[in-house]
Amino acid sequence: MNNKIEILNTAQEYINSLKGGIIQTVNYYQNGEESKASDFIIKICDGIEWLAKALTLTHDVINSEEDLNQLNRKLEEIVEAFENEDYILISDLLEYEIMSILDEIQANIKQI
Repeated sequence: MNNKIEILNTAQEYINSLKGGIIQTVNYYQNGEESKASDFIIKICDGIEWLAKALTLTHDVINSEEDLNQLNRKLEEIVEAFENEDYILISDLLEYEIMSILDEIQANIKQI
């Protein structure tokens, strides 16, 4: 149980870093620097994958299934927007949707 609490504490800290990367990526997209933003997207996806694994490992401590489902749906939308080169949509999904889900996950972790 203590290991799972440590994982969640690490996830809590990691989400802060992830949010920083998202803010930077959104800024790049808003400034027309799609190439730089695209580099960050890969890191953000890797970070979300790590977070999903951490939450899956701790499912008996924190119920985050709905948050994970929402994240997956939003990531699918980001992939589709990326394929369509719709950088404004990517930026909006990151800034408003993904950030909101991450906030919710952090709030759930804090309750433990």
